[in-house]
Amino acid sequence: MARAAQALTQRVLAWSANIPHPVITMLVGGGNNGGDALTAAPLIQAALPHALVRCYLLKPRPDDDPLMQSLRQANIFVANAEDDADKRVLRNAVASSTLIVDALFGIGVTLPLRQEAVRVLRTVRQMLNERRRMHAKDYLLDPTQPAPIPHAPPIPVLAVDLPSGLDADTGAADPHTLSADETVTFICPKRGLFLFEGAQHVGKLTLANCGFAPETLAPLAAETDTLLDGHHVRAMLPPRPLNSHKGTFGKLLVIGGSAAYYGAVALACRAAYRVGTGFVTLASLPQVIHALAPHLPEVTWHALGAVQDTTLKPDVLPDLLPVLARYDALLVGCGMSHTPATQAFLHALLTQHDAPLPPLVLDADALNALSALDNWWELLPPQTILTPHAAEIARLAQVSTADALADRWAFVREKAKAWQAVTLFKGAHTLIAQPDGSVSVSPFKTDALAKAGTGDALAGIIAGLRAQALSAAQAAQAGVYLHGFAAVIAAKAQSSRAVLASEVIDALGATLLALEAS
Repeated sequence: MARAAQALTQRVLAWSANIPHPVITMLVGGGNNGGDALTAAPLIQAALPHALVRCYLLKPRPDDDPLMQSLRQANIFVANAEDDADKRVLRNAVASSTLIVDALFGIGVTLPLRQEAVRVLRTVRQMLNERRRMHAKDYLLDPTQPAPIPHAPPIPVLAVDLPSGLDADTGAADPHTLSADETVTFICPKRGLFLFEGAQHVGKLTLANCGFAPETLAPLAAETDTLLDGHHVRAMLPPRPLNSHKGTFGKLLVIGGSAAYYGAVALACRAAYRVGTGFVTLASLPQVIHALAPHLPEVTWHALGAVQDTTLKPDVLPDLLPVLARYDALLVGCGMSHTPATQAFLHALLTQHDAPLPPLVLDADALNALSALDNWWELLPPQTILTPHAAEIARLAQVSTADALADRWAFVREKAKAWQAVTLFKGAHTLIAQPDGSVSVSPFKTDALAKAGTGDALAGIIAGLRAQALSAAQAAQAGVYLHGFAAVIAAKAQSSRAVLASEVIDALGATLLALEAS
């Protein structure tokens, strides 16, 4: 509890750093979260002598409680919800605050919330919303600017371990859950923080391990699921020796494109180069190559089929198979289109036995083609990487998209084991499951990736890392992290709604620089 309180104190100090006289209201429950907040309150008051720190208790505590004694010694105001029948004290406290600390409920919450907890959270939300609406009633307007000057700034919320009302395992959220601007969670990340609808209430996520090694805690000793972070992803990146050449950093062959889809393979090739791949070749239709060649000077080309062809067909394999051995990784599917011909092409590629395929990444239309084949997973080489979004993984599993989304975590774990492939479940907080059933989760959720072409960029990133001799799991994990981080960086320069897939690729340089400098 002491270490959790210290971590909470650090985050409160960060939120209050530029405020001359901070006013901090702590909503305190009866469990460990409440204990963390009560332990932190005197520390915060001591660190901020000009601050006003107040505690609002969901349930009263005995006078001889050591935590209550510490509050009295620090002259911290305490109010009890049961003594505040009309919630006037709570309303005034929230209205005058510069920060709300939400420490009502943690991992032990039972949904739905009941009685006094609902009244407290409802009151806090009403007051926060009223603050947000204040500028609509009384504001200054600069007509050259897009928004009025607010009468009062919004009040941020810092959640302790979890936003109150969020289920730590399922991500379910009570209707009265308080949305946080930041959640500081202790010891380890909780699965519910990354599952919707609860994930929308988390805000920025900060992890404080509080000095515990996960293997020393019995419930975590057997846990294999992980949260991706920059420190571990940086360690996955291949070294860059100074006496290197393009062959040092892998050769990638990208197969895809069609008369209807030129851009997808272009994005994949550019993304692969941006993550350090030494040599990228695009094998595609002549018309695709003729259209893209002036725009991709770094890419080399291998034409497949006749000039009049609009999709790849099985009859190109005699020309394709002899070159496969030259490459360290193979990406198939971007912009390939979904036709009987491309389905037959993929089947023929996977069932040819003249030589083993390079390490394989299957994306987009390759996944759609797979879904039409019986027992398709039996055709995959070991350590294949599959990169589906929700609709694609549902088609692969022959279930509805709703069924696939009902429990993303369990679903992708089950399918990766059944298919014996490294399997993504793309979306906000993308999941990466390995054939042994372990799952990694991306820390990123951003609408900057809700744009056509970003999936092709991700496929190119992953395939490029695979060509650089990362394992299938490492390439998928590092690729997902770099992709999400790049989207966040791209969105900092403009509205996230304006970000293009090509701009995510362009931001990979800054992304790698930030990782390498950390």
